Amino acid sequence: MNIETKNLGNCEVQLTIEVPEDRVQTAMRSAAQRLGKQTKISGFRPGKAPYKIIVQHLGEETIFEESLETLAQEVYREAIDEVDLKPFDIATLDEQTSRDPLIMRFTVPLAPKVDLGDYRELRLPYDHPEIKDESLEEFLEELRSSQAIIELVDRAVEKSDVAILDINGRLIDKPEEKEPVLIDEKGIPVLVADSTKWPVPDMMQHLIGLEADQETSFDYTFPDDYSNEDMRGRKASFTIKCLEVKSHSLPEWSDDLARDLGDFEDLADLREKARQDLQARAEESAKAEYAIKVVDKAVEGSTIEYPHVLLDEEINDMLRDLDQRLKMQKLSLSDYLKIEQKSQEDLKSEIEPRAREQLKRSLMLGEVVKAEELQVSEDEVDAEVESTLSRFPEQTEKIQQLFNHPIQRRRIANDKLTEKTIQRLILIARGELKEAETKDAGKKAGKQMETVETAEAGQIEQTPVVEAAETVQTEQVLTDETIEGNDAEIPLGESVISGSASED
Repeated sequence: MNIETKNLGNCEVQLTIEVPEDRVQTAMRSAAQRLGKQTKISGFRPGKAPYKIIVQHLGEETIFEESLETLAQEVYREAIDEVDLKPFDIATLDEQTSRDPLIMRFTVPLAPKVDLGDYRELRLPYDHPEIKDESLEEFLEELRSSQAIIELVDRAVEKSDVAILDINGRLIDKPEEKEPVLIDEKGIPVLVADSTKWPVPDMMQHLIGLEADQETSFDYTFPDDYSNEDMRGRKASFTIKCLEVKSHSLPEWSDDLARDLGDFEDLADLREKARQDLQARAEESAKAEYAIKVVDKAVEGSTIEYPHVLLDEEINDMLRDLDQRLKMQKLSLSDYLKIEQKSQEDLKSEIEPRAREQLKRSLMLGEVVKAEELQVSEDEVDAEVESTLSRFPEQTEKIQQLFNHPIQRRRIANDKLTEKTIQRLILIARGELKEAETKDAGKKAGKQMETVETAEAGQIEQTPVVEAAETVQTEQVLTDETIEGNDAEIPLGESVISGSASED
């Protein structure tokens, strides 16, 4: 068996294998035997017909095609052992270039390569946010609104009222298609004010003057700068029925009102604690934004290569996420594609740049884990479980059973590991990492938890949004079988190759 390898770059190798004819004939005889057991041939019991008779009955090409998949699996395994290749994922059988001799070409994905560069020299200034007086006043007004006196009135809607509405909205800019429902809500209270932007901006002008049991309709074109990019430029029709009109009056500010709003001594105490609360929220948001910038800066300073199969998996994960979000809006992915007049390939092309960036972040973080020797202890996992249990006391037993499963604990460990990794990069970027802390990292007392990594790359899957102040939560990216066989060269339970061969 002759074998040639060619480096295709981006962690992929082309494997060309020439298979001896006697090996092909042996494979064809085995295939004919399998087919003979499934085929009725006059004069012979199933599986008892001679090879030549089966060939005459089914044709040599049919038998050859039947033999090809098993033969490809066998020669591929032998070839990667002979040339000492360590596949990262399933190989692809690209083509069968000839029949005599039989030559097959495979694309073999290898483990990603990440060079972090001088990531320890990464520096990024952090600016502490300041709370402006305007923000404080807006916050206080929201608190005062929570104490508003709301009473049913027998008159038309006026500014500052609360209108109880049935709202229905549909897209109408593509009449040749079924009109997708944007909103269909019953009995929704809506404050009649300039600040009300739901379900569309300028909502107030459509409500003033309505009386109970009256209905109104209007069309609306979403502006080019609308927050939801998918809705920009789209035209919709809304129908609104007013069920009730209620007056909405705010109490005057006083020390008594401050005490009614919570554990405050007086109005001055309320203002002070409100400013502190806003400051804490702003710090949390600023830290989250800073974490994203630090991770992106670390990616920018790294050299990252990966096989195309990883990008495909990332794109497919994003498509599945989109499908789930559409289902929450009572739409399917196919509905969305019809509305947008796109094919699935068009959508994949649009998603690819974001998927590529997300994959790079994931691979970079995985490499930092190895470079910094970061680990998660069993004690840390236990603490996270206890924290979760304390938030759901009524479901303690059920959640405890879930968290006792080894795979779930590894998922928690993976999340904590990602949190630690980003924290480490933040300390580096702010110039706050002490060498002594680095040496002692991951050597705390307690049994160490095996961290979840993807094959040899240490890949951590990063979600696109920072969920908390300085953390990016992750999801488990491995199947149960792969977790148990994390050292295997080929994922368990799957074929070692994919794709079909075609003869030139």
